Amino acid sequence: MDNAEFSALTRRAGYRLTEAELTDLKARFESATRILGPLGELDLGDGDLAVAFSPEPEPNRERK
Repeated sequence: MDNAEFSALTRRAGYRLTEAELTDLKARFESATRILGPLGELDLGDGDLAVAFSPEPEPNRERK
């Protein structure tokens, strides 16, 4: 994606970034895309994913 396309995406999302901010965010976005991209290629079924969230700390773990 070129800078103009990325700039259009950020503006559509409601951000008004400087050139430096846009360059930094684009680099971070591209890095995350390379890392997360392969996850979309996994052939997972309904039973393959499990996510649990507990607002309580893990047992025997101190809160900070």
